Amino acid sequence: MPMIKVLKVAQTDHPALRQVAVHVSLDQIPDLVHGLDRAMRRCSGSPLGIALPQLGVSLRGFMLCGSTKGYAQSVHRFCFNPDVIGKGSEEAVAREGCLSIHGKTFHVRRATSVRVTYLDQAGRHVTELLNGELARVFQHELDHLDGILISDDCRAIPHPDDPLPAPRRQGSTITLLAAALATPTPFMARRSRTSHWL
Repeated sequence: MPMIKVLKVAQTDHPALRQVAVHVSLDQIPDLVHGLDRAMRRCSGSPLGIALPQLGVSLRGFMLCGSTKGYAQSVHRFCFNPDVIGKGSEEAVAREGCLSIHGKTFHVRRATSVRVTYLDQAGRHVTELLNGELARVFQHELDHLDGILISDDCRAIPHPDDPLPAPRRQGSTITLLAAALATPTPFMARRSRTSHWL
């Protein structure tokens, strides 16, 4: 049974952050809940979520705090083997931070509502509709389970107010798409300036 022994949050060069995490078994859940809970309590800055790969454990699970008011005042969700089974048609761009990318934030476009499924801390199957900030946090943490960071080409959106988050591959399709997205549009003008660490 896996134990989370290191509570320091992994940074971008950690291999667990670039792996597709494997599924969690029911007998692993109690120890993983305990480890996620301990790690979240130690984090500063009222993070909204933390994923197992950020703790060096390549398993499909994360914890959501769901409130910027801090750990004690939030409703906690432990999500194992999570998936998004449906998305609303509306998307929004907002600035996101990440505990594994210290000191940087990136503009990311995500669906504003998602229907999700996961196993909770008791191993029960849950299906629910998430909206707004909670939907964004769920999608952010799910990316961690697939080896995706908000600084990646497939997520980060260059914005006129910000420097490019990272050098782009010259001549690639992603580069051309990023350049097109860097041009302000009415949709991007409605972006949120709120940023949270996840």
